[in-house]
Amino acid sequence: FDKNHEYRTVGTALPAGFPFLTSLTAAGYTTQDDLVGATRDELSRYAGISSRDADAVLAAFADLPPLP
Repeated sequence: FDKNHEYRTVGTALPAGFPFLTSLTAAGYTTQDDLVGATRDELSRYAGISSRDADAVLAAFADLPPLP
């Protein structure tokens, strides 16, 4: 986890309506690039969401079009 990733503005923004977008954004996950390699435990810890919710985030991320 790159604790400075919240300062990056480069990348494809997470789409409106993405699951738990408010929690993710507050934790610095603002782009699809920020979720590359993220794990359930990481999302639970840093975004303050449950493991089940983290699974929903990861599933939604997997359904997004591939990054360029």
